[in-house]
Amino acid sequence: MSWRIGVDIGGTFIDFCALETGTDRVETIKVLTTPDEPGKELLDGLRLLQERHGIAPGEVVSFVHGTTVGINTIIQRKGSRLALITTAGFEDVIELARLRMPEMYSLFCARPEQLIPRDRMPAARSPRRSTPTGSPPPWPPSAPRASTASSSPSSMPIAMVPMRRRRRR
Repeated sequence: MSWRIGVDIGGTFIDFCALETGTDRVETIKVLTTPDEPGKELLDGLRLLQERHGIAPGEVVSFVHGTTVGINTIIQRKGSRLALITTAGFEDVIELARLRMPEMYSLFCARPEQLIPRDRMPAARSPRRSTPTGSPPPWPPSAPRASTASSSPSSMPIAMVPMRRRRRR
């Protein structure tokens, strides 16, 4: 027997879902989180999976987890001030948000405040970009952005997101 385990770490509960790959048997459990002892609920849940459903640690072939705690902290603006590194030339994409508005036809509709303000979105030049001849594109001059001590980030997470081009048919 081999098992795949997925875990979602939330603010109140941690949810476990285990799939036995040979039979497609699914087992789930929910464990209360322990904010004072982070990680304890994960070990408790794995122990409960073994006790209640006979899932031995040696039978686990895949373990993945996700967390809503980090996303909720950002959305609720309770954590550190964050910055977002964007690719040079694409700084406006985040702010434009595909021109989606909560009330598309209202003249008085306003967008919610950005999660990360524009002055904390530094641009980085991608080394992969090039012109059709293979040479790097000319670097456009840009005005330096004003930054104040109150708006400077105390944390700067960096995420590398691969982008794929669509093939034309």
